[in-house]
Amino acid sequence: DEEEFKKLLVESAAEEPKKKATVAKPAKEAKKQVVLIDMKRAQNGGIALARIKFSFDELKEKILNMADEGLTTDQLKSMQEYLPNVDEVGSLRNFKGERDSIGIAERYMMVMMDFPAATRHITIMIYKQQFKARYIECRAKITRLQDACDDVRLSSRLKRVLKTILKVGNQLNDGEQNKGFTVDSLLKLHSAKALDKKTTILQYVVMLIFRNDEDSLKFPEDLKHVGDASRITMETIIAEKTGLQNEFEQNFKILEDIREKNPESNTNAMLDFFVKVCSTTRLLSVGGVPKPIVGSARLGG
Repeated sequence: DEEEFKKLLVESAAEEPKKKATVAKPAKEAKKQVVLIDMKRAQNGGIALARIKFSFDELKEKILNMADEGLTTDQLKSMQEYLPNVDEVGSLRNFKGERDSIGIAERYMMVMMDFPAATRHITIMIYKQQFKARYIECRAKITRLQDACDDVRLSSRLKRVLKTILKVGNQLNDGEQNKGFTVDSLLKLHSAKALDKKTTILQYVVMLIFRNDEDSLKFPEDLKHVGDASRITMETIIAEKTGLQNEFEQNFKILEDIREKNPESNTNAMLDFFVKVCSTTRLLSVGGVPKPIVGSARLGG
């Protein structure tokens, strides 16, 4: 039935939806961005600062009060790196255009250019964030060295090996009764040779121990921490400890100065950090503690 077919399945031209005429809209002209600082610095700063989820006014407030919550150490370093220098401040002050026409880095600098103490504030914030990890790592290295020393002191098998070496050494020295030997002489056992020019003193000592006290040769099992500790030097530990102490004292002095010059800033949380570190961190108590903290009547403020 063609009539039925057309009625159900064929759309007439009159029923076709009318297509709306589209009018081409003129494209908006992109605003030309004004660059007030070095192009590369502006680009890098824009990328770094765009990752921070706070407005620049909020960042200024956080820096003023040294409130580092919600900010990573890398972000703090970026905030410090892109603070405006003298030349950039001059360019920003001379700019009379709209703020929207400049880049992210310049907008950040414009907010911070009247805050010359910002770099000092951020330095203390970075120290606070890094302190715990640096302190824990330093203590961990000391602990590994202590464990290794305990392994050496408490290993009865190692003591029996050293006793055998002492006996052989005394016998080689015409029966002398020395009570000990130097580490330097211990290191020479593998190079000194017997009369056959083949067997070393070390090999002879091992042969004697194997015959009489084979279990003593398993002394490396008692020295579980020595391998790890052998990669640590006291020089690096002392340097890190000294660095933490010096930075602690320097940053605390800066904090005191900031509190005196900027009483409007709320730095009590940062002060609490320094007091807590001073009272609970044994590592920094060695060699003296900043006098302003100990017994200071101002801590209640």
